[in-house]
Amino acid sequence: MAAVLITLQQIRVRSASGVLLFTHGRRTYDLAASHPSFDICPMNDTPCSLEINNVRYVPEFAAGPAALPVGDRAVFVIDRGFIYAGDWSLSNGEYTLANAVNLRRYESIGFEGVLADPKSSKATIVAMPYPVIVPAGSVLFRVPVPAGWGL
Repeated sequence: MAAVLITLQQIRVRSASGVLLFTHGRRTYDLAASHPSFDICPMNDTPCSLEINNVRYVPEFAAGPAALPVGDRAVFVIDRGFIYAGDWSLSNGEYTLANAVNLRRYESIGFEGVLADPKSSKATIVAMPYPVIVPAGSVLFRVPVPAGWGL
């Protein structure tokens, strides 16, 4: 039996009645009424897996974390909307991005689409002629990416 991955948002408790509900696609199951078999996660008392009509459902995190890229290249989202990627180092409260690129714009593929395919025609990525230095306090978040991303 193959497992179907689900997100945590698909399992919720109806607060008024305390009934555990499970939503998959357009279908919602009342778990008390459908008598599924499920395992409870000891960490947060929510189902770790459900089996309904011979289909096993597991939360996405149960499949294991996604492998992080190896190396020091990352995409940095900086305040005021700037997005750079580069091989980073941190010194004296500043990130230095070598082999830097600037993500100028992307359309209709979303940020995760650019992360997955930086060579997409729907993204504009420009190589920077010099290293980019960013104050650490200006970084909103950074996403590790494979070596050579965006080059």
